[in-house]
Amino acid sequence: MYKENLRVKMRLKTIFIVAGLMIMSFMQLSYANLAESELLVLDDLLSEGLISQQEYNAKSQLFYSQLFEQQQPRNNSSIAGLQKGSNFGSISGNITDENGNPIEFITVRLVNAISLTSTVASVQTDALGDFSFTGLDAGNYVIFVFGNGYLKYVWQSSASGGPRLCSGCTKTITADNYISVAAAQSVTGIDVSTQLGGVVTGFIRDTDSQLGVTTLTAILYNLADGSYATATSTVDVSTGEYTIDSVPNGTYKLYLVNNSIYKNNQHIPQLYASPNIECNNCKSLISQGLGEDLLISSFNTINNVNFDLNIGASFSGKIVDATTGNPLPNVSLLQVFDELNYLLFTNVLAGTDATPTSTGDYTIGGLLPGSYYVQGGDLGRNFYQREVYANKPCYWSGCDRSIGDPVVLSSKQVVTGVDFLLDKGGKISGTVTNASTGLPIDDANVQVQFLDANEVVVGGARVRTNGTYVSARALPPGNYAVRTGNLFVGALTQPYVNEKYNDIECSGLACDLTTADVNVVSDTITPNIDFSLTTGQSFSGTITEFGTGNPIPDVHVLVYKDMGNGTVKFANWATTNDGSTAAIGSFVVTGLPYGTYYAVTNNGSNLPFMGFSSSLGLGWLDILYDGMLCPATGCDILSGTPIVLTNTKSANNVLNISMQQGATISGNVIDDVLNVPIIDIQINIYNQAGEFYGSYTTDTFGHYQSAGLPADTYYLTTSSFDVLIDMAYGNKPCFSGTCNYQDAQPITLSNQQNKTGIDFVLIPTSDFVFMADFEN
Repeated sequence: MYKENLRVKMRLKTIFIVAGLMIMSFMQLSYANLAESELLVLDDLLSEGLISQQEYNAKSQLFYSQLFEQQQPRNNSSIAGLQKGSNFGSISGNITDENGNPIEFITVRLVNAISLTSTVASVQTDALGDFSFTGLDAGNYVIFVFGNGYLKYVWQSSASGGPRLCSGCTKTITADNYISVAAAQSVTGIDVSTQLGGVVTGFIRDTDSQLGVTTLTAILYNLADGSYATATSTVDVSTGEYTIDSVPNGTYKLYLVNNSIYKNNQHIPQLYASPNIECNNCKSLISQGLGEDLLISSFNTINNVNFDLNIGASFSGKIVDATTGNPLPNVSLLQVFDELNYLLFTNVLAGTDATPTSTGDYTIGGLLPGSYYVQGGDLGRNFYQREVYANKPCYWSGCDRSIGDPVVLSSKQVVTGVDFLLDKGGKISGTVTNASTGLPIDDANVQVQFLDANEVVVGGARVRTNGTYVSARALPPGNYAVRTGNLFVGALTQPYVNEKYNDIECSGLACDLTTADVNVVSDTITPNIDFSLTTGQSFSGTITEFGTGNPIPDVHVLVYKDMGNGTVKFANWATTNDGSTAAIGSFVVTGLPYGTYYAVTNNGSNLPFMGFSSSLGLGWLDILYDGMLCPATGCDILSGTPIVLTNTKSANNVLNISMQQGATISGNVIDDVLNVPIIDIQINIYNQAGEFYGSYTTDTFGHYQSAGLPADTYYLTTSSFDVLIDMAYGNKPCFSGTCNYQDAQPITLSNQQNKTGIDFVLIPTSDFVFMADFEN
């Protein structure tokens, strides 16, 4: 059970776009078409609830930066005359260096504040450092300044501190950056002072030929804020030389990625280190502390950051219509995952609509030896069902890819025939609106999910700003339940009562999701599956420390509904505030229909939705309201104090909870072969009576920490992946696949004791050998 839960969590949490988020020319495709395809890859994951808005922003940052800076400025002129007439405005200013000297040939880019990725005009400064944009419609604009090795800035009002550094800052633009232009207004004095940034340079070459490898791009990753800098000159095909300039001061790691989701790469990427480390997913190694630090200080130049690359293994195949054998008319999508379910590569194939000569053939190269799961489909524009090799249904990004056949590669091996013969399915569409106003709900995270008769989510859709939605992926013909909200990450369209179609209240899991009421037909969109949501009941409170009354941030409050038959179902949740948006320790639970509820705290164990990454345990003893100890899943929810919400909305539903520190257990999980931390391993804790006290997940450093535990003796086991041998603490392997907690070495805790160093070393199944220390 725990291993399956982990598998679900992994396939939801670790689906990231880690390569290929850069724009390159591709046959007849324009920048706009490329941008649409790139963003659809990310939007697909977001609409299906598999990455958060924050993750979406981070992953799209690099893409936006590349697209933005590859749009060419107007040359030979400092004037961008957009329209003629007396009613149009203008913006002008001056660019200087830190000494006040004018800078010529600096790129100044003007974008509309409502569409930051769409350039209105782009110019270069003249010999006096001046620039001007004329013929502007009334509205708000944003100006970016960059180029020729100078640091990138975004203009900002002096009241807000003046122009600010803007390394990958497209997603952080606020009203402070807006330049407001009224009809016929001339806005002057938009001045920016900049300076030359740091430089990293070196060579990216094939080990044998010493020719440049042009299919990989160097990525400079800022350890402080996670921003990126990328190679500003293409790799020279003869010498392999590359340059990254305009780098702000800071500490960085450097690694290589595929430079296009459209082009085939044959070389194994590397993380810069001593020596360099070959890696399919180099960025993940940074989170584990690997790689050599590159320090940009006083905007220095770092030379000879070199990569000599080896040819990797590869596989190839085709993505075609199962009935006709023809390539898809629109874009095809291929995703490659490693044996731990990390998305390594995304490859997009142009369809015959854009490229009539397209055959549907693909090749994925530059791979290390290992086992890979491959998923193929379209981008949701047509009706093709997604599948995992070989011909196993896998309808959406959250499916269980382990049902597929792994593609096993040895060093430099070439495997052919990894084909995808796609069947057609159908889609579901409708609207989600506010019942009171009839208007779309003003929340960018409103989603809809589709479930089969086993209550398994098989697809989803993100609701557009106009209130409409269409399935992100085609579903097999059949019947489905449709509901609002995202069950995997707990995004439940607050403060509205979520519903199952048709007009069935369904907060969280508190409804019958086994009945399938919406019929899907192949090659057809089933329309008018509409939702009109009402606001629900709510209650609020504060969590404080027992004895001191100090408020406690970042504790989850889980709410369960009494279903009236001796059972409860998860209904909603909230997290106590850290002080950024409300009082520290405060929380509000919304979107509840009237009924009887129970509340329990959770500060580090698994949540009722496996796609959410819980934080490290905070050491507090979890409480079932009001005052009953409830560590992890270890209590009867119905024994708590009921919270009764009537059909009359009230602002007086307030409950406060006091918590106290317990004992904790913490440690690390290490890969025995690679000697690196392993993320997303679950550590299961049982007490002496065999009661389950929760699972705690390792973070990006392989570290875990439990929630608060009462004084007792405990036993720990791991739940990992099929490719790893699970362990009971004390180096006892679990040969049956599920560990018996009684095989673990006991750990005895006194009151509020923090037991550290409870570590695990996991061994891959392929490398496991019987050793004497496992038998003792």
